[in-house]
Amino acid sequence: MPIRCRPLPEGSTKRRARRARRDAYASPAPAPARFHEWRKRIKYDRYHVRLLRDLWPDAMAARRTALHHLSDLLGEHHDLATLDTVLASRPAELPSHSLHRALLDLASERRRTLEAQARPLGALVFAEKPKAFVRRIARYWEVWREEGATAPG
Repeated sequence: MPIRCRPLPEGSTKRRARRARRDAYASPAPAPARFHEWRKRIKYDRYHVRLLRDLWPDAMAARRTALHHLSDLLGEHHDLATLDTVLASRPAELPSHSLHRALLDLASERRRTLEAQARPLGALVFAEKPKAFVRRIARYWEVWREEGATAPG
């Protein structure tokens, strides 16, 4: 009996990742927690791509690489947001107010740079709507199965 791909439910991983990306950039001063949520959604997508790697290895590897890079950018963003929280809660532990302010400013500037780098990559990675992605993967699956392949993974 052939295995068939079923459409993902309304709350699919891709849909949630697309929404998390939109939410991350929704306000003029993006909240670090929104970027962290987006990163979690990206990681889920990466796990799914890893399961599908045998359908078309080159295409899945390219997507996995892009997702990994995006996850790394947002991981550094999260680390800097955590550093901000620590610095804000312990200003007296640094030798001077000017050093404290300089560290906060550097972290903030780097977060803005990471946000700017993640934006176009995220737009590319999640450009395709979830239903279209599922249809495309289902076609890959059909071709893969017709060629006599065994189950991925």
